Amino acid sequence: MSCKICHLPIICVIGHDAIKAKYIKLFKAIFPKKPIELRYCASCYQSLVDELDIEIKSQQEHINTYKEELELLKAKCKQDYSIMDHNVNTDNKQKRYIILDENSEEYRRIYEHFSGTLFYKIIRIEKSNNPVLLQKFNERSKQLTCQNIKYLFHGSADKAYENILETGFDLHYANASGLLGAGIYFAEDASYSHGFGRITNTNLGKINHILYCRVNLGKTCKGCSGMTSTPKGFDAVHSDHKTYAVFDNYQGLPEYIIYYLVEDHK
Repeated sequence: MSCKICHLPIICVIGHDAIKAKYIKLFKAIFPKKPIELRYCASCYQSLVDELDIEIKSQQEHINTYKEELELLKAKCKQDYSIMDHNVNTDNKQKRYIILDENSEEYRRIYEHFSGTLFYKIIRIEKSNNPVLLQKFNERSKQLTCQNIKYLFHGSADKAYENILETGFDLHYANASGLLGAGIYFAEDASYSHGFGRITNTNLGKINHILYCRVNLGKTCKGCSGMTSTPKGFDAVHSDHKTYAVFDNYQGLPEYIIYYLVEDHK
């Protein structure tokens, strides 16, 4: 049997089982519903463990930045929360936000992608209509090496959401010590972005929300910590676990907001 990454024969060396067990533990912590692949050699297992370690530490660092604020929130009265904050309107040109019909193909497509790695109940999905950001996304797409559009998840703090939805992503908040350097991160798995979202205490219960974005990745290559731009000839970087980073504010379009219940008050 050969390793799925380096394609060399898998040899059970000393420590192979231990590093494999650590990989399984870390993988399940981030991707609880995702099938796990176990055909790796000891060296590749170690690389995967190192990558997952960085991802988990990044999520924990994000949580710690507002831990005290969350404690204050718990002590206050629950915030008002209505699943009908915006009236449904099918005229995208007139309505800034539209709540998707649960029976629509658009809703089902997002629901299936989200549910592939998260168990939580979706409260609603809103579509954001921002012609200015769409135009900038299209202009940026014309500059890329090739067209490679994916719908990916992005988690961020509440305070950043309004700015992202109105003016786009901002590289000024990027951290070079992250898994893929100082870029804007997107993930194919909702469970990854969930750890970077922000849970709010409401009258329904604890609700998290993440963005579902249209991202033009162009030509990608493997990235690493410390990067501040893509190598020449590439437009984005990726990790082994289908996490991506771009280094341009308008390469990702925040198109949907997914609200989901992580703990009710029953």
